[in-house]
Amino acid sequence: MISRRGDNTSGTVFVSYNFTDDLSASVVGTIAHFENDFVPGAVLPFPLRIQRPNINSTVYRVGVDATYRVTPDSSVGPTASLRYRDRNGFLPTLMQFAPANTRYGLGGVAQYAVTDALTLKGRSNGSGSTRGACPIGSTRAPGSSFREPA
Repeated sequence: MISRRGDNTSGTVFVSYNFTDDLSASVVGTIAHFENDFVPGAVLPFPLRIQRPNINSTVYRVGVDATYRVTPDSSVGPTASLRYRDRNGFLPTLMQFAPANTRYGLGGVAQYAVTDALTLKGRSNGSGSTRGACPIGSTRAPGSSFREPA
């Protein structure tokens, strides 16, 4: 099968600030835009046609962390994130559709410096999401078959 991937564009911004020696915060923002792929067409002079417009999407994500140093070797803090997918998308690495949705998460982060060369870091995050329309007009949950029962 002859096909060609559409253009993909992504970018990341990271900002960190130390309020005091013990308190700091960071913000990371990412954007990833995926253009439609070119897939085989039925008319021979034009063997590739643009894939349906609802297959690819733009994903925006913002994450915020704040850390407080409890001891010289350990720190803890809250974390929050928000991800927005504007349209239904297709994840070629997983071979499945991803619905348009907004995902939000809250949690915490802990870090412990065992030595100068070894640091252990743990993160716990609870999340929720709101979903948009499922691909191909299906009312089934994401991850299940998108074919409607006969």
